[in-house]
Amino acid sequence: MKKGISPLIATVLVIGFTIVLAAVIMQWGGSFVRGLTEKQAAQTELQTQCIDLTFEITHVKLNKTDGNWTFDVISQVNKEIAGFIPRVLMDGEVISATLDPQELSGISPLGGKKYSLIQTSPEIEEGATYQISLLPEIMINNQKMTCPVTVAITSGEAIVE
Repeated sequence: MKKGISPLIATVLVIGFTIVLAAVIMQWGGSFVRGLTEKQAAQTELQTQCIDLTFEITHVKLNKTDGNWTFDVISQVNKEIAGFIPRVLMDGEVISATLDPQELSGISPLGGKKYSLIQTSPEIEEGATYQISLLPEIMINNQKMTCPVTVAITSGEAIVE
């Protein structure tokens, strides 16, 4: 005669496994929902901080010697801007340019600063049409975050110095 476990012990084991499985799923689900909530809160905070952020790009010049751009950025809000991510279009095509590493710091509230863009693309002809747009970066909880929308755009014909 074969002996197995009694139905009572089997029932207790099934209930125990079910409780352990439910606890694991609830722990994972709680962490998952908490992570989503924190991520959404950070995104909302970023959008709220960026919504009234305005600044102006002025005095755009192209240096014929090194092919780099210089321009002034003037903040129009009482909020610190930690930095920028530039985007340059020349005659409708994106050209590769980065901010001068020595000028990566941002702008104080209601302040202004001169920036240089180091161009790594082909030579630009005088009179070519350009568009420079800047994505501002702000500090939230000691972390630099990029605003999701372009705040300032300037365009015109390249003025060569």
